[in-house]
Amino acid sequence: MANVFRVDHFDAKHHANIAASLAHRLEVARASNNFQLVKLLEQERWQIEGGTVLREAPQTPLARLRGFWQRLVSAIADADKLQVWQTADNDIRWWNAYDPHTGKSVCTESEAELRQWIEENYRE
Repeated sequence: MANVFRVDHFDAKHHANIAASLAHRLEVARASNNFQLVKLLEQERWQIEGGTVLREAPQTPLARLRGFWQRLVSAIADADKLQVWQTADNDIRWWNAYDPHTGKSVCTESEAELRQWIEENYRE
């Protein structure tokens, strides 16, 4: 039985390390307003927990305020930058881009088409 305990102990420790790493990656993705990455990490957390989501420790008011401030500053700084993201519809992956300077946008199945659109339409 001692060996079983040891394996269970290491499994639990390994699981705790994975959960801590995932929580940190989620925090970084949220702070940088990378919503696509947040969504993927939330899906990863769902899979790791076997369909149950671990509850994060409640944040202090100061930590919530700092997080809000970081997201606000980041959103203002990135407001004029080209936005590129990928979406999925059944088995099709769509590439999307939006240029806030011109108001132009594109949605295509091909990464090559997206790159061409960016080269033709986006100017820093």
